[in-house]
Amino acid sequence: GTIPVDGLLGVRVTRTDSDLIGKSQVNGQYVETPVSASGTDALPSANFKARLTHDVIARVAYAKTLTRPDFAQLNPGTAYVSANGTTVQATANGGNPNLKPFTGQNLDTALEWYFAPTGMLSATVFRHNFDGYIINKSVPEMFQGIKYDTSRPFNTDKGHLQGLEMSYRQ
Repeated sequence: GTIPVDGLLGVRVTRTDSDLIGKSQVNGQYVETPVSASGTDALPSANFKARLTHDVIARVAYAKTLTRPDFAQLNPGTAYVSANGTTVQATANGGNPNLKPFTGQNLDTALEWYFAPTGMLSATVFRHNFDGYIINKSVPEMFQGIKYDTSRPFNTDKGHLQGLEMSYRQ
């Protein structure tokens, strides 16, 4: 057409297999805790640039991203600390081998005006949808008939960030 457009399309496909063996500490003794998991992920991306005039450029970018949990967060082991008395809650902490990767779908559109050799004015509208952000929280868990206040990482629900970004340079 009359507007020059160039761009890039791509996809990255990854398969991950994990066999984890952690150790849980129970009454001073270590007990093996094995967990296995696998998954395949496709991560598409696209970037396009259109030269609307000699000094105005429009850009559109989309990408799906994935961040895997830290190795320590996946540890299936849990350390249990029994309470000494009736007024202190028994506590535990450990990892979570069932964590899912933190994923995002990101869309950015921009309009750039190059009004001088070193001058630019731009505006970008963006939306980033995410799922599975990882946070630590404490939940009550029963183990060997004792209720423990257990701290471990969990995935959150879906969310999003959106906004407008403006830039001026001279």
